[in-house]
Amino acid sequence: MRFSAKGEYGVRAILDIALYGERSPVRVREIARRQAIPMRFLEQVVASLKKGGLVESYRGARGGYRLARPAREISLADVIQAVEGPIALVECIGEEVSVCDQVSICVIRDIWRDVQDSVLEALDSVSLESVCRRKIKRDNEGASMYHI
Repeated sequence: MRFSAKGEYGVRAILDIALYGERSPVRVREIARRQAIPMRFLEQVVASLKKGGLVESYRGARGGYRLARPAREISLADVIQAVEGPIALVECIGEEVSVCDQVSICVIRDIWRDVQDSVLEALDSVSLESVCRRKIKRDNEGASMYHI
């Protein structure tokens, strides 16, 4: 299973907003610069995060984006699903009605559903707050390293 660049950029963008948006809204161009995400693509990603209820936008000279709720209440599953849509490993377990005529008797489908549920559970167990803590810890460890 592989998430698209949109999913990866969504996680990086909301992490940036969580880290830098506490005092004032974060502008898209700042996120794009820090995260090395193409501006036009980032605008689409942030629009999906807003539509998903994860970020709020603020207009004006000091406008930008902030989290819509505390970072501890936002999971990676929330972020991925806001930008990628529902997570479905195979078509027959997605939200759309399947075209497969084996759906009612397929044992493999049950296994795929179990795997999908495990992936969703894992993503749901990781809060944005915990990702922020990891990022800060990694940055602090890197700052104390030096090379001769």
